[in-house]
Amino acid sequence: MSMELPVLYHIINNQIPHYLLSIFYLLPFIVLILIISISKFKISPIRISILFVFYYGLVITFVSTSDSFGQNLKSVAIYAQILIAYYMTKDNIKLLNRYFHIVAILGLFMLPYIYSSTVLDITIFSNRTYTWTSIFYYATIYWAYFPFVILSFIEKKYYTISVSYWISSILVNLLFLKRAIFVDSIILIITIVMINLLEKNKLKAAYKIILLISAISILTIALQPTIFSELSILTYDRYESTRSDINNFDRIVESRNYLSDASIFEILFGRGIGGSHYGLGVWASAIHIGWVNFILKGGIVLPILVLIVLFKSLSLLRIFNDLPSYMKYSVLIIITNSIRLLYINMYNPNPEGLVFFFALYSVADFNRKHSAQLGRVLHRNYEKGDLHS
Repeated sequence: MSMELPVLYHIINNQIPHYLLSIFYLLPFIVLILIISISKFKISPIRISILFVFYYGLVITFVSTSDSFGQNLKSVAIYAQILIAYYMTKDNIKLLNRYFHIVAILGLFMLPYIYSSTVLDITIFSNRTYTWTSIFYYATIYWAYFPFVILSFIEKKYYTISVSYWISSILVNLLFLKRAIFVDSIILIITIVMINLLEKNKLKAAYKIILLISAISILTIALQPTIFSELSILTYDRYESTRSDINNFDRIVESRNYLSDASIFEILFGRGIGGSHYGLGVWASAIHIGWVNFILKGGIVLPILVLIVLFKSLSLLRIFNDLPSYMKYSVLIIITNSIRLLYINMYNPNPEGLVFFFALYSVADFNRKHSAQLGRVLHRNYEKGDLHS
């Protein structure tokens, strides 16, 4: 699904057959069948509630929306990630790891092509002329830097490839003056330091990685210092203009208009997976602010369920050092993405939603009492000398 937009670009330009796009929309359902066939899963109130929201939204999508079947199929394909995540287990995190590696390698190989296809003219950048061009579609390959960097620091390996991929993502996003990449990078740096503090490691490891980030960045920027400097300034100017007039920011206006126009029933239960809105004067399939988009698709119930898991994630920080790796990852994904949902909406073919809801189910299922008992056993064994430090 990460290659859906590049394929879409070539379809729009009549370079490949249109039916190939339908194959991409069917892929999530094929993955769902495979995951169901190999996985065991738990049943919990959070899981059942989210399943109810999903199936209710699915029915509403095909019963009451006026969008085309193709558009509805796309929406369902995107939110099928909720179901795929439902049937995933902690062992499937290895699959995510392999997937991140593949996407990262693709991204690193694509970077020279993207920059060789780009005229490095600051006037073109300032007008955001490259938006919706071929390189903009190919830039979707760089979505996975956020979950991959966090996973690499939890597992304490793959630093070089994940950090290099992160830097590549920054360089590509600068071409389109994307403000979110700066905020994401700040969150990632804070998360890296937090991991080391929570695990009671010396910060030396974090310093080494920050030095690696700095070295790669300096080496890359040295190739075109003027261009990267100007791009950084232009991107920051976009951020600053938004911050100084936040009430008139189009994302805020969009959310405000939808919430004021929606009925009480729609606020409570949403408009379905294929629900659309008229928040900015044109019909759109998603709202840019993720929390409000959850309300659009699943009603107020969906963000409430996410908030319940967020509070549990925050409480688990107290025993972070005793958590298994998949739970450490899940806790950090929930906490960091709860912030990111203020400026992303997870309505895209990239499996951001899959990672998020895998983490959400993992935290919701986690039995803290069992974890505490396990921790005491490990501690006793350590004191007896049965475990080595």
